[in-house]
Amino acid sequence: MKAILICIFTVLLYSCNNNSPANRTSFSDSVKNKVTDSTEDEKRGPFDFDSYKEEGHIDLKNYLVRIISGHFDADSASYSGEGFPQRNLLIVRDKKMGRFDTTLMETTDYLDNSSFVEMSDSLHFKRPLIQVNWYGDSDIPMSEFLGYSHDTLKTLFTLDNIVSIMRKDEWTLTGFMSGRDEIIYQPEDDYPFTVSLEDFTVESEPPPVQYIGWRTKTLEPVKGFKMITIKDSIRYTVKKGIELRVDTFYRSAGRVILILPDSSKFHTTFEEVKLKLESNSAG
Repeated sequence: MKAILICIFTVLLYSCNNNSPANRTSFSDSVKNKVTDSTEDEKRGPFDFDSYKEEGHIDLKNYLVRIISGHFDADSASYSGEGFPQRNLLIVRDKKMGRFDTTLMETTDYLDNSSFVEMSDSLHFKRPLIQVNWYGDSDIPMSEFLGYSHDTLKTLFTLDNIVSIMRKDEWTLTGFMSGRDEIIYQPEDDYPFTVSLEDFTVESEPPPVQYIGWRTKTLEPVKGFKMITIKDSIRYTVKKGIELRVDTFYRSAGRVILILPDSSKFHTTFEEVKLKLESNSAG
């Protein structure tokens, strides 16, 4: 009985939203069919589930935000046996207008132990902007950002391994995410990204110059130049099994600086060190 009441409540929330008339008609027809004919082979609407669970909510001054997961029963004809037989919904209630907006999130992952952050103040949005954080495949930190675009509530963009995000200008967000370098595949937190607020496309490129700083060991001999003074160097080969530190990767130039056991700098190329240094094999 409780699940039915929640279902009806969610239906009422959706019926007041600002989605397209076509979507409203499809969902209303689905609900009507369910009330008059409960056969399992009927076509369901986009938010018509067997049960609902609130994953969290955010109570703002002018808005109430709720994150709800809708679930199919294992014996439901709508459940095709996929690993994640549920969808996640974001519902925003405008307290002043008394209006509800509802949208399906892009992720179908379970939102257990997830977190929800309201970002409109820090990122200078006039209406709610919700950052939903959870762990996806291989425990990768995922973040889906939901808000309003042209008066429609929707998923704006999704990022993984986000470290920071800020408003750069009127039409751009910028920040950093975590990534793995191509030399020893260790996690670094200095991979920049930008988000266009015109179409919410995300662009990310590795930094042209990157300080790495991780210690490693040679798996094969590595050829290059050992610095004797700031200006002088000699040809040198680092033998197999030598412990050293990866200092700086000049990505655009394909140049790598290693720090040898005697603290001297060793200049070589990316192609020379590729697959010759002990790397992080963790997923």
